[in-house]
Amino acid sequence: MTDDELVALFQGPDGNGPAKAEEARAWAAFEAAFGDRIQRTCQHVMRRSGRPEEVEDMAQRTRERLLRDRYSALRRFRVGEAKMSTWVTRIATNTCYEWLRSRNNPRWAPGDGDPDRPQADQPDPAPDPFDLLRSSADGKKLVGALAHCIAELDDKRLVTVLTRLLLQVAFEEERPNLSEVGRILGASPQTTKYRMDTAVDLLRDCVQGQLAQKGEGA
Repeated sequence: MTDDELVALFQGPDGNGPAKAEEARAWAAFEAAFGDRIQRTCQHVMRRSGRPEEVEDMAQRTRERLLRDRYSALRRFRVGEAKMSTWVTRIATNTCYEWLRSRNNPRWAPGDGDPDRPQADQPDPAPDPFDLLRSSADGKKLVGALAHCIAELDDKRLVTVLTRLLLQVAFEEERPNLSEVGRILGASPQTTKYRMDTAVDLLRDCVQGQLAQKGEGA
């Protein structure tokens, strides 16, 4: 089943959710496509964070987030901006990070702020996937994971990332100005920053998920 077909199932005929008779079918289709991915992602994050005993709870929390408000997150998924597999990996990863932060800071409750994005002002108790990649000795797995994840980026994010890299190479700038990237692409600085930030997030989560899968299959 394609991402479009799955989203259509959850949107239902009026866009407000599947009919009662279709709910079980929609969720079964989602579980068949992404249930293992949720489990593997939670295993990867929680084992890296030293809390492997919490894997099942994190997987259940991820599912509860997706079930919330008659599948509102699934109904709002924008096909074409990213693949649903990448998005699900991100949701599962962020669910784990939120819970870990709440354990380190009891005043912070899981679910604060944007439900699909970790809070920027909170310390991340788990190792950053890019740090893990830089220290990884397995170059073939890394290259394969990066190639797969770059191919999953939508055109606008991909062009933004490539333009910034080209400016960096051409002018030997360590961090090219995003305003200049936006000027070249005809986009506002805010839009350019959003595309760059979300591209990095998607790549990080996708690469992490890919490496976790390869590790499980080794």
